Amino acid sequence: TFESMVTEIRKQSFALKNTLKSIYLPSTINKIGASAFYKSCNLECVNINSSELSIDIEFGFESPFSACSKLSKFCGPLASDDGRCIVIGQELCCFAPYGLSEYITPHGIKTIKKGAFSRCKLESITISEGVEQIEEAAFSPYDYFTNGTPLKYVYLPISLKNIHNYAFIYNQNIEAFLGNSKFISDDNYSLIIES
Repeated sequence: TFESMVTEIRKQSFALKNTLKSIYLPSTINKIGASAFYKSCNLECVNINSSELSIDIEFGFESPFSACSKLSKFCGPLASDDGRCIVIGQELCCFAPYGLSEYITPHGIKTIKKGAFSRCKLESITISEGVEQIEEAAFSPYDYFTNGTPLKYVYLPISLKNIHNYAFIYNQNIEAFLGNSKFISDDNYSLIIES
């Protein structure tokens, strides 16, 4: 629990803090820095009581909760209905991956932000209809150096209008992109990105 006078959690403030199991952020918190809780391996639940929040992803494309391998739930006004995502406006900003190998993004999302699914171990992702944009490094892999990403299947919605050319950077194990043929090569193995 943070004091109500705190307004910002700076980048990497609680990175690698394996003693954290749950966090309550009061409504005074209006910004969380990139990698703020990076690799806090025992963190399971984050309760964000703020309804107005800015999330910084500029530092290495890592969301504040990147590589929190046991994180399974977000609570509060910005949590998705299933508690797995932080949604600000119509932008999916962070994901709680624990125990999931496949996931369907919540409805009502327009944008998947930079680093939203960074370092999670999903094998399959279905991006729901309504999503129009996927930003840079939205799906950066769990382990850049050993090709340690299990992501194999990606379903792209018909509503999609723009994919950043590095949205799936370093995801070398993808077996098929499915769905929106505007972005998928004939062999379903590669994305077609117009510059």
